[in-house]
Amino acid sequence: PNQTAHHWESLPEEQFAIPKLQRHLDQKYRLNFLYRGLYSLQLKYWLPQFPLNDKLHVVQYEKFKAHPNQILNDILEFVEAPPHEFQDELVTQDHRPLLSKRIKAVHYLNNNTRAYLVRLFRPYNEELATMLGVEWRNVWE
Repeated sequence: PNQTAHHWESLPEEQFAIPKLQRHLDQKYRLNFLYRGLYSLQLKYWLPQFPLNDKLHVVQYEKFKAHPNQILNDILEFVEAPPHEFQDELVTQDHRPLLSKRIKAVHYLNNNTRAYLVRLFRPYNEELATMLGVEWRNVWE
């Protein structure tokens, strides 16, 4: 992962242009963790087939974590299922496999890396907000 992060930090500034970066990602890093975070690139292929709010419902993870019962009931409403009162301990319980629970996540990014990632993701997050609505603008900044 450190080599990947270092590679991304060394990309020339012109790589931030969406078409060039998209081609670069498509050719070399399709399975890369950074590519998976470029949600607008992924959604643009789904939206023509599954119109938003008609066939596709997108949920912000942060909203789900903050209000799991509400979000789950929004999803039930979307699929035309009756509402349900979910037990808090089941909704908030960590369901990851035991091994991944033992791995401690490090939540530290130095300021340069954080600034780099904000700059890298900004055009894609703006595109996502254009696709999904104003409530998605500046969600991760």
